[in-house]
Amino acid sequence: MFKRLAIVSFVVFLLAAGATVTSAQWRNLGTKEVTDRAEEDTYHISSMRGQFRWLRFRVGRNPVRIDRMQINYVSGESEDIPVKSLIGANRYSRIIDVEGRRRFIRDVKFWWEAASLGRRSTTVTLFGRR
Repeated sequence: MFKRLAIVSFVVFLLAAGATVTSAQWRNLGTKEVTDRAEEDTYHISSMRGQFRWLRFRVGRNPVRIDRMQINYVSGESEDIPVKSLIGANRYSRIIDVEGRRRFIRDVKFWWEAASLGRRSTTVTLFGRR
């Protein structure tokens, strides 16, 4: 009886630990195409997935010059984050700390342009972590 209880407890422990690790992973919130013209674009995040503590993004095959980003919350509040940097090809941005743990993100808006010469486009993928 004790052996069975120990095995069941161990299995429950492993499942709980696995759920914790899975929820701490970076989640893909969407990918947008960036052209060589200055533009803005918005990642819409559903309210069921919108509670994140950190954000970051990954640039695709060509560098992107990002001016700023704006996080808009379900509560109506917004937060402007100056980025003003050139993110190289196949690179991640710095991790952006989302203030307040109880804030649900409605959308994230970017102002950017591809930094490559010519008409090459690239992609930017937004990630969130709880």
